[in-house]
Amino acid sequence: MSNNEKQVISTLRFIVGILNKYKVEYRFLGSIITCALEGSVYRNINDLDILIDTDKINIIADELVANGFQKKIKNHLRVSEQLNLHIYQHPKFLEISFFGVIFSPNGSAILQTKNFYADIPKTAIDPVSYSLGDLNFIGIPASVVYKTILLNRSNPKRIKEIEIFKKNNVKPFGKNIYTLKFIGLNITQLTTLPNMVLEIIGKRRLLMGKEYDIWK
Repeated sequence: MSNNEKQVISTLRFIVGILNKYKVEYRFLGSIITCALEGSVYRNINDLDILIDTDKINIIADELVANGFQKKIKNHLRVSEQLNLHIYQHPKFLEISFFGVIFSPNGSAILQTKNFYADIPKTAIDPVSYSLGDLNFIGIPASVVYKTILLNRSNPKRIKEIEIFKKNNVKPFGKNIYTLKFIGLNITQLTTLPNMVLEIIGKRRLLMGKEYDIWK
């Protein structure tokens, strides 16, 4: 095994086991899907990102705490954490991050907090079955993951990912992944601004010999 593949597989096995145990509707996001496309853990993976049924948040959180996880303090530099992202840390497992969403019978989903409301279309979260090693899990379409990583394509860790998508003939998702409203105002187009700023900062950090991500 290369990179932190053993840790990735053990964490994936653990969380999928809990999700299945409680019959939770979920979708994995992010680089674990790219790993499944490649058939291996091609770089160090820091966390597993998941959409889960909002009604099961407390059950999953209790299970994580019971198994040695601790809830992480929010990083206010990350836009995602303003959308009620729950992050749990463990001394041996990867971080596990999840958004609570309401899955609709028509296949779409809604993410709602005090000030934010996100409507996620069915096509952005159509369940896709993936496998990594002997593990099977459900994730969002690879095309949606591809679109999200293109927002920070200068990040060195995205180079290999883009190669994997191209090799697997995956095209970036062609529509909005969600419609986002803040206190009733549609701010969907504004959500690209933080990523643009982080892209500029990330490039400068690389020139200075630092890591791309500002929160590291």
